Amino acid sequence: MKVSSFRYSGKYNLFSQFHLFILKTFVLR
Repeated sequence: MKVSSFRYSGKYNLFSQFHLFILKTFVLR
């Protein structure tokens, strides 16, 4: 259960980072 939560958190973090990158690029543009 703990491992699953960690894996989910990692996936969510990656998605959030990707979204932030897109948002930053859009604002920069």
